[in-house]
Amino acid sequence: MKERIYADTNIFIRFFADDMPEHTKISKKILNGLLEDRYEIYICDLVFAEIVYVLESYYKLTKKDILEKMFA
Repeated sequence: MKERIYADTNIFIRFFADDMPEHTKISKKILNGLLEDRYEIYICDLVFAEIVYVLESYYKLTKKDILEKMFA
């Protein structure tokens, strides 16, 4: 049985922003584990809204840039 992960906004923000090396390393490890089918991930709908809000308001990314990062 795969390990279950309940993903918080911070996992994705650290990955997309890449501004805190140690946190980025951990988020990449989690997301790579997901790609390698080691984890079963659960993401609340609000997490997606929060990701967009933080990247847009704090990191000043456009919605286009955010969508490109999310679907790359």
